Amino acid sequence: MKPAIHIDTSALGDTIACIPTINKLFRIYEQPITVFTSKPFLFVNHPSVLEAFPLDANKTGYEV
Repeated sequence: MKPAIHIDTSALGDTIACIPTINKLFRIYEQPITVFTSKPFLFVNHPSVLEAFPLDANKTGYEV
């Protein structure tokens, strides 16, 4: 299963505030993390993020 994080907030600032957590998960898992969020565009080309999806995307195959 691929590691992922579910950021359940519609607030821009709260979503940005999750970046240190994403970076920490990247170091723990030693691979980029998948992000499920209301603002997936924020994580395009982020080095710690493998892919970003909307909150309602299918999470099968991910360790969220």
